[in-house]
Amino acid sequence: MVADISKEQEVDAAVAKALERFGKVDMLVHCAAIRGPMTTPLVELSGGDWRTVLEVNLTGAFLISKAVARCMIARGEGGKIVLVSSLAGNRGVPGSGAYCASKWVFLDW
Repeated sequence: MVADISKEQEVDAAVAKALERFGKVDMLVHCAAIRGPMTTPLVELSGGDWRTVLEVNLTGAFLISKAVARCMIARGEGGKIVLVSSLAGNRGVPGSGAYCASKWVFLDW
C-alpha cells in the first residue's frame, strides 16, 4: 500500500485497510521520513522545503500514531507505538537543518 503519511485521509485509509486485512493493530513501528535538501545551509533553505520535511517527519508521525492509538484504545487491549528518531536530531548535520529539527528528541538518561 502506498500512502502520503502527511495527509490525514490517506493515513486513516491505510489504517482502515490494515484493520480490514488483519483485524487489529497490536504494534506500530513508525520510521517513515525524508531528509529534504542535504547540503543547503539553513539560511538558504526555502520555506517550502522546511514545511515539507516537517509535514512528513513530524505531522506524519502524529497522524499515524493518532490513527493507530484510536484503534488500540477502542479495542481495550493496549498496544505499542515506537517512533524512530535519528542521532542527527541531537548531534546536528550541516546542511540538514529541517531534518535535524524534525528528529530532535529529549534524552534524559
